[in-house]
Amino acid sequence: MQRDQYKDEFINKISHDLRAPLMNMRMALKMLKISVNQNPNLSELFINKRTQNYWNILEAECEREISIVNNVLDLQKIETGNAQLQRNEIDMTHWLRSIAEPYQSRAVSRQQELHLRLPEQPTPVITDEACLQRIISELLHNACKYTASGQEIVCELEYPTPMLSMRDPTNAVPIYFTVSNQAVVDAADLPHLFDRFYRVPAADHHRQGGTGLGLSLVRNLIEQLHGQITVHSRGGWTTFTVALPLSPPN
Repeated sequence: MQRDQYKDEFINKISHDLRAPLMNMRMALKMLKISVNQNPNLSELFINKRTQNYWNILEAECEREISIVNNVLDLQKIETGNAQLQRNEIDMTHWLRSIAEPYQSRAVSRQQELHLRLPEQPTPVITDEACLQRIISELLHNACKYTASGQEIVCELEYPTPMLSMRDPTNAVPIYFTVSNQAVVDAADLPHLFDRFYRVPAADHHRQGGTGLGLSLVRNLIEQLHGQITVHSRGGWTTFTVALPLSPPN
C-alpha cells in the first residue's frame, strides 16, 4: 500500500516537473515563429523546405510530449480519486457537430470521409462536458489516424425514444454513440486496446506516433461518467461503442 503511494507520488512529481519545461518550449516556439514572421530577413530562411521540415518536427514532438505528460497526470488524478465532475446539460446532437468539425477537415486533408449520423431532434444529456469532449476527441483522432486514404469513418448517436425515457424516469436508459472506421484490429489485440501503453504490434508506430495511453484514459473517463465502452472488429470495420446515462448519479 505504502509502495503504491510512493509510486503515485513519484509519477505525479516527475510528470509535473516535465510539464513545466515542455510548456516553456511550446511558448518559445510560438514566440520564435512570431519573430520570424515579423522579420523579413529571418522569414527567407523558413522558405527553405528543409528548415520548415525541422520546425514542423520540433512543434509536433513538443505537442506529443505535452500530450503524454497530460495523459499521465489525468490518469493519476482519476485513479487517486482527485478528479471532480462538473455536470451541466448539453444537446448532444448540436454539440457533437461542433466537436467533429475539425476532424472532418482533417479527414478531407487525408482523403478520408467522415460521416455523422445524428438524430434531428434535440438530445439533452447531463454530463461533464470537458470529460466527454476528451473522450470523443480521442476516439475521432484515433479513427483518423488509423484509417487509410479513400476509406470511411462514421460517428453515430443513438438517443432513447421519448417513450423509453417516460417508462424510466430514473434516466437509467443509456445513450449510445459509436465511432467506426474502415480498419481491422486482430482479435488477439482487442482485449488489450485499453491497457496502459499498449500499442498494436502490426501498426506503423513511427508513422502513427502515439503512446498507448489514449484509450486507457478514455476508458477511465467513461467510467468516471458511469458509462461503459466496448470494441469489436469485423467485416473490415472497427467500432468503439460508448454507453452513457442520460444523467449520471451523484
